[in-house]
Amino acid sequence: MLNKTLSICKKLDLAICVCTSDSYSDVWDLFYFFWNKHFFSDQIPVYFLTSKQSKKKNTPYNIIFPKRSISTDPWSNRMLECIEQINHENIITTTEDAIINKRIDINKFYHAINFFNNNNLDYLKMSPFYPNKSREKMNTFVSHSDWELHRVNLTKALWKKKSLMKILIKNETINDFDMFASLRASNQKLKIYHCDFTVLNYTEIIHGGKFNFRAKKFLDEIKYFEKYDRKFNNFYENLNIIYKYLKLYIY
Repeated sequence: MLNKTLSICKKLDLAICVCTSDSYSDVWDLFYFFWNKHFFSDQIPVYFLTSKQSKKKNTPYNIIFPKRSISTDPWSNRMLECIEQINHENIITTTEDAIINKRIDINKFYHAINFFNNNNLDYLKMSPFYPNKSREKMNTFVSHSDWELHRVNLTKALWKKKSLMKILIKNETINDFDMFASLRASNQKLKIYHCDFTVLNYTEIIHGGKFNFRAKKFLDEIKYFEKYDRKFNNFYENLNIIYKYLKLYIY
């Protein structure tokens, strides 16, 4: 199965692209540690798409920064410039705070990328989000209605790079993209599907620029605080995070 999976990855010319910024550079090593720990191969390159040239050197991952935009320019302007520099046909996008929390099932990963390849998709969501929660039906794929939340977003999603470039427009925040990308994808008649099973399990560890209550076990494993010192959400901020998740679950 490993050889079959890597063969499709090579055919797809696949890469991992982490959409981030320099202000989160302290989290890059954390993300990469758990990606490398839980992924089944080191043959797929990992790129961090950031906001400006980084001081980090000799990293096991690649750091891409915009050549014209500066860090205070809109998020989408910077991402467009970074993605233009990625010399791969297909990319898995995610964000630095979505930490892979368990070993990736190679069979699920194979079924997902094989479906993407065989059906010439533009986008495949690999980690469903409420209200599009996975029913965990192996090798089953669904197409959601345009109005549904996060039908098209960047967290753990497989894209044709050229299709992502079509719906990224200048002068947007990442929240703007989450709200309007689905409509633009429909207008462009992109082929959008979601896995009805979870390929990439993850935990979000940052809210409002601070670590949430889920972050500690990840931070302890890599001894984060020996090098960095990002703050934690307080009790009430964590309570508000839980409340928002409950609202989505009920919805």
